[in-house]
Amino acid sequence: KIDAGGEPALQLDVTLARPKVQVIKHYIIYPRVAMIREWTDYVNTDSKSHQLAQPSFLEQKVMGDAVDDTDLHWMRGAYMSVL
Repeated sequence: KIDAGGEPALQLDVTLARPKVQVIKHYIIYPRVAMIREWTDYVNTDSKSHQLAQPSFLEQKVMGDAVDDTDLHWMRGAYMSVL
């Protein structure tokens, strides 16, 4: 449990590690407002640069096919958008 901006929240960090790269998926769940914040950190653990060719294994499909009557809201910085 954490305090995120004055709201009680739960945080989950999932780390995937390979010899030259580490990927950390972060989730903060705000139960009172039914919101989940998610972001990904990519860390090069090698001294050389590398290209992450197909990071598709990190994609998620949460809602399945039941999206007809769904509005998605997201915030980036100080702006809010509706999809």
